[in-house]
Amino acid sequence: MNVNGTQGARQPGRDNPYRWDGVRDYYSLGCIKLTPAHIKNLFSKADHYGWPKRLKVVS
Repeated sequence: MNVNGTQGARQPGRDNPYRWDGVRDYYSLGCIKLTPAHIKNLFSKADHYGWPKRLKVVS
């Protein structure tokens, strides 16, 4: 995803780290992966309800 919220250009036969269009793009070693639509929604909700002051991580 680009900083302006758009996806990077499609590169047939190659992976683009700024584009989320394949199942493998969501595999991770512990990172939280969000689609561009989810990121936009997250920012919209945080702007509406207020941004958190603290982050608590639990397992």
